[in-house]
Amino acid sequence: SECARPECSEPQGFGAVKSGNAPAPSAAAASPAVLRLLRKRSIGADNTLDVRTDISTLEISDENQVDLRHREHLRYSQSVIMPSVHTVLHSCIHHIMLQDFIFFTFLLIIHHSASIPVDNGVEGDPEIECGPASITVNFNTRNPFEGHVYVKGLYDQEGCRSDEGGRQVAGIELPFDTCNVARTRSLNPRGIFVTTTVVISFHPLFVTKVDRAYRVQCFYMEADKTVSTQIEVSEITTAFVTQVIPMPICRYEILDGGPSGQPIQFATIGQQVYHKWTCDSETIDTFCAVVHSCFVDDGSGDKVEILNEDGCALDKYLLNNLEYPTDLMAGQEAHVYKYADRSQLYYQCQITITIKEPNSECARPECSEPQGFG
Repeated sequence: SECARPECSEPQGFGAVKSGNAPAPSAAAASPAVLRLLRKRSIGADNTLDVRTDISTLEISDENQVDLRHREHLRYSQSVIMPSVHTVLHSCIHHIMLQDFIFFTFLLIIHHSASIPVDNGVEGDPEIECGPASITVNFNTRNPFEGHVYVKGLYDQEGCRSDEGGRQVAGIELPFDTCNVARTRSLNPRGIFVTTTVVISFHPLFVTKVDRAYRVQCFYMEADKTVSTQIEVSEITTAFVTQVIPMPICRYEILDGGPSGQPIQFATIGQQVYHKWTCDSETIDTFCAVVHSCFVDDGSGDKVEILNEDGCALDKYLLNNLEYPTDLMAGQEAHVYKYADRSQLYYQCQITITIKEPNSECARPECSEPQGFG
């Protein structure tokens, strides 16, 4: 008789595969790929050793051949019974019957299996957007996408995989501080390289031959650049502010006896009097006063000059050079005199007021000793 073989219908695409009972990778997987199977040993009550291969290597070549190599080095002491081999799609269970302790070395080869590639693929080059805080990778696909885009090695990490489907565009955005995005500083040229590896998988569960992996790198250049701009600033507007300082109020008095005497209007010939000129000001240390151009007359037009225009005395018998006790006061002692046959005298003087310079003294007339009437 012939060996019994499985009677199978034509397999469907990945829409019929349940993630809860996922098979091992297809023989049409992208080259090269490495997958691992589990190994479990247990000895049952009927002295049966159940071995499931572990650390076995599936090497998938471009010819869609699967080669399973696994070596188990065993020693035997008595008799050996050859195992019956049951091959299930990409997983193997080996039953070895034992009497006492039995060890055996074996080599298993899985026969050639052919499959149909997923009817989809990447169209053109991926579109890379190097943003200020993230990298965005987008792929244009030949047919509506029903797979995954993820960072290599981080398929199960949240935020590192995009499962969006139903369109002919697939992509993922990766912030710089997630998904092991590497940042490397460069000195020449100066800047930072931001690097990651992105895989686009068209099967919802497995990596197949139409899938692609891309190493994505963005370079952010540093540059020392001097920037300049120009602004025109107008001059400060000058406001015209004026303040009127009241001028000093001046008076001329003839006092009885001296500077502290009372003002008099009547006197006798030879009586000692004091001629005093005073100016009152609201400010201090602001003005200077100089008395000059003094005349005396009898009221009938007979006029005699006693101080010239410089403020110097002309006749020492009438009035000597003036003294200036303060900036705004002048004075000098004299004796009363009169015109012949005239009982009245009229005095008329001019006072010049000037601004006092800061930290300076008021200018005074520089006069010589006056002469007499001769």
